[in-house]
Amino acid sequence: HNVLPALGGGTVFLLKAFDHPDVPPAPGYVRAKLSGLNLVQPIPGKPEQCEFTFTQLVDPGGAIPAWIMNMLVSREAVDFFARIRRAAQGSH
Repeated sequence: HNVLPALGGGTVFLLKAFDHPDVPPAPGYVRAKLSGLNLVQPIPGKPEQCEFTFTQLVDPGGAIPAWIMNMLVSREAVDFFARIRRAAQGSH
């Protein structure tokens, strides 16, 4: 991950998938490629809140069309933020 300061006091997280030496690509399997960016920015006048921008690009690299993968990623993002909200509110 690369973490960079953003204008306005926020933080940018650059994300990119990589091959891990302990889990090399295996014959007969397709490994998707993904990259993304998360941007966390303060909201002026609301110190208890922040704005979170989440983008991700997925290339499934196999038989699954990219439009289906991107639709699934979009749904997962909504679920991800719902889990964060529950955790922040103490209702795991």
